[in-house]
Formats: sequence, C-alpha cells, structure tokens
Amino acid sequence: LTPAETLPQVATVSALGFYIATMNCSHHCVRRHNVLTLLLTAISATVVSSSMDSDYKNMDESCIDREGEGPSCAASSSSSPSDADLESLGGLGLGLAAATASTKKKSEESALLQRKANLDLSRTMDGYMTMWSDSATTIVGGSCEYANAASGGLSAPSAGSPYVASRAYCAADSTLYAGGATCGSCFRVAYDGSPATDPGTPGELVVQIVDSGSAKTFDCQVDAFETITGARTGVFPVTYEAVDCDVSSGGMVATVLDGNNAWYTKVVFSNLIQGVVAAVLKVDGVSYTMSRVSGATWSASPGGATGAATFAVTLQGGATVELSSCFDKWPVDTYSSCSAGSTAATTTEATTTTKTTTKASTTTATTASTTSTTTTAATTANSITTTSSSSSSSSSAASSSSCAADSELQNGTSIFLKAHTGMRLTVDGTEVHAKWDHQGTWQRFLIDKDSSGSLKSGEKIYLVAHTGNRVVVEGSTVHARWSNRGTWEALTVEKDGGSAGDVICAGDSIYLVAHTTKTLCVQDTEVHALWQNRLSWERFVIEKADAALLETDDKVQIVKH
Repeated sequence: LTPAETLPQVATVSALGFYIATMNCSHHCVRRHNVLTLLLTAISATVVSSSMDSDYKNMDESCIDREGEGPSCAASSSSSPSDADLESLGGLGLGLAAATASTKKKSEESALLQRKANLDLSRTMDGYMTMWSDSATTIVGGSCEYANAASGGLSAPSAGSPYVASRAYCAADSTLYAGGATCGSCFRVAYDGSPATDPGTPGELVVQIVDSGSAKTFDCQVDAFETITGARTGVFPVTYEAVDCDVSSGGMVATVLDGNNAWYTKVVFSNLIQGVVAAVLKVDGVSYTMSRVSGATWSASPGGATGAATFAVTLQGGATVELSSCFDKWPVDTYSSCSAGSTAATTTEATTTTKTTTKASTTTATTASTTSTTTTAATTANSITTTSSSSSSSSSAASSSSCAADSELQNGTSIFLKAHTGMRLTVDGTEVHAKWDHQGTWQRFLIDKDSSGSLKSGEKIYLVAHTGNRVVVEGSTVHARWSNRGTWEALTVEKDGGSAGDVICAGDSIYLVAHTTKTLCVQDTEVHALWQNRLSWERFVIEKADAALLETDDKVQIVKH
C-alpha cells in the first residue's frame, strides 16, 4: 500500500489502542499477548477494508479474555451491538461497547451481566480443557461451596450430587462461570481426537460445574479428564453443550451455611437439574428476595422474622422449584438442611402451575422420609412428576468455631497451598512458583504463628519452606531467600467469605496478604504480590499435609507447646 492508503489503517489501529488504554479493566482482563493479538487482528482486518469508520464496537469479549482462546476479532460497521448480535454469542460475550461508551457504560454492563445470569447455551460451543487435580477431595473448598469444609466436606448435605460421588466435576473459566450462575450446571463435554498438547483418544462425559478459576474453559478432576481425553494431563480442544443434570434420589437440597440469626442467612442450593438464577426465602408467609453471595450461595435479610420457612428457586431454564415447609421454625442452626425427599416439593414452569421439568433420560427414584412416607419421582416421556411427603430437617455436627480433628490447623502444621490453576505453591531453591501440582517436599510449608490454638482469619503467620527459609514479599516479588522472621515475611491469612476470628480448616479457601497490603497471586505459573484484589487468582485452598509424607533427610522444625 502507498503511504496515503495506509493512513486510515494507522488511524484505526491507534483508535483501537486508545480503546484498550481507556478501558476500566482489572488485571484479569487484558494480557500483553492478547493486546498484541488485538492489534495484529486489527491490522489484518483494516487492510481488507479502506474505510475509516470501522469502530470495533461490536468486538467479542472472547478476544480479550485472559487466555485468548476465543474467536478472532473482526471489525464491524455497526455503531453498537444489537440484541441479535449479543444473543448470537450465547449470552457469554460482553460487547466491547459496554466498556468504551462512557455515557452508556453502567446501563449496558448491567444489562449484559443480566444476560450472563440467564445463559443461553442451547448450541454446541468450542473450548479447551485441562486437568484440575487427581485428589479425591479437590472439590472441598471449591467456590460454589457444595463441599464446604465446615459443613462436612464431601459428607455435607450439599455435596450429594451424583457427579460429586463419581468425580465427574470441573472448574470453569470466568466467562462460563458467569459469577456463579453456572454452579451446579451440567455440560456434555466431548473430545474428537483433534491435535492436542498430549496424545489422547476421543471420548465424552457429562460433567458438573463446582468451582471457578480455570485458565481454560474447563479444568476437570482427573477421572473426568481421562474419560473425555484418554489422557491424564495436557490441554485438549473440546466441544460442549448444556444438558440437564441427573440428580440423586433425595431431590433439591437447601443447606444453611449461616444460621441462628433471624436477621441474616446464607444458603446453598444443590442437587438440581440446572443452575440457580434467582431465589426467595419465605418466612411465616412473607417473601424475602435472596441475593447471590458467591458461587451457589444466596443470602437474605428477613428482618427478624420467625415461623415456618420455605425456599423457592428459579433455574436457568425458567422452571421454579419450591421446598414447601422446609423448616417448621425459623431461624435454624448453621448447617441445618432440608431436601425434596423430606419435605413437600413442587416444580413449575415459569408461566404455568403444572409441575413438569424436561430431562434427558427416563428415571424412577423412590425415597422414604423420616416418617416413612414415600416420595416418588417418576420420569416418563422426558418429564418428572413429584409428590410430597412430611417435613424434617437435619443439622451437621460441624461448628463454625472449630474444625474436625483431621482438618484442624495450628502452629507447626504442615500444609500445601493449591492455586486456582490446580498447581501448588512450590519453593524451588529460592524461587517461589506454581508450576506443578505435586504434593511433595518442595510444596510443603510449615505454619509458624505466635499464638496457640486453631488458625483463624486475620492472624499473622509465616510460611516456612522445606529449605528452612520463609516466604518473603520484597516489593511485588515473592521469594524464599531468607530465614528471617520479620515484616517482609509476615502474611495475614484471610478466610474467603469469612470474618476476622473465624477458624480456618483444611479445605477452606484463603487469601494471603503481605505487609505491602497486596495479596499473593498466581498468574500462569508466576507468584507475585502486585494487586490488592481478592479474586480467583489470589485464592488458595489450604490443604493439610499428611505426616506420612515426611521423607528421609527432610528438614523439620521442632516447635514447643
């Protein structure tokens, strides 16, 4: 092209650079290689067109996701995205116009986020899958909170899904996770044998979303990963489509995670055919709209109300499921639960009073309530009809102020710290990184704290590595060069979703805040302390290291009582 012909292209690329520079975007949104991809794509697109009017306002957000796995960005002559354009993205793409049109930014973002809460995943989509963990308990501490450690972990009432039992579960990336809207949703994920980073064989499996923070579309427990790909590690291209979940015989379960309070409660809903997009608590006949806290948890402020309590949830497909007379009194103890198998449960379509829910298979399930009344869920011609029985409730023995003996964390306890990538914090010489998912000597840390008793949110701790050195935050760099026990080595541990003073148990998610007030973060395999965020990249699952893993020649620290 002549210099005169290239001028419009230079102007367009410069304008695109201005869009990126002025976006109000957190560190999770734009990565350097994504910016380069955007600019190169802009150049190739504008060479084809000589128009200076291409404004890129209809660009798919997948072009700037943190892994850059979305479709190529293409210019559009449309001044703003239409509803049809947004719908064609399956509800998953946020238009770039929402980030760049300052006068409409808030209203557009609000509308688009509402679309994300009601995902339209009726078509097959392309994505990528990685392996999350080979641990049978990796779901404990997941952001959806189905296996909340304090409520019993894998034995919690909310962890009764058949996908949890068979380990057919995955974490999702931020786009698919949609702020928790797909917690409990199921997808048929398939691999067709296409080239991948590792050798594999075609396969498919229906999996359930139980956690966030995946670097790819899906990050699956090793059993599910191997069923789909025939491999145990690697990055594989997959296709996926939303399907209704199978449920265990007890039906929908409501578990109270924050109870004993007539003014506030937090509840997790589980064992449903789809994810929950809205919820209502009804106490003594008065309805209180619930708000999503995070993941699959919802909160309500019933203003001191007492009496019989009922829950109703709206699923992604629009159907409503109600647990009538879930509890005969309110408030109830923390970790109390009720289920469709022990209370009157009805499900209606959004616009009718007929209880019908479509399902992919034909199933018959029969359960007995605590009064020996039978509840039958009979499925024929792809529909479910449910009858009711008497009510009951249960409360786990777990306490918010203590941990089970095998999950208690104290001064001198050896731990692992698992990042959102599934990798564990590792001390390799003096370097601290998150390249491997091993649970070996290099991944083991000793909790060093001044006070006795259980580890609590808000406490100052030191992490002693296998080398005898402590984890250090120097500026934004995290390393383990020194054995000092000073300000740079001190870390404040915060329980995800908890309050100061809450006991932290093995399996809980935590944040580690440095003396700089910045939070330790895993970005790819790098560990640093650049930001004050408390999001998935900063979240660690704290795992108790088995004493049996102690090896000959390991360095140990003897701590007096």
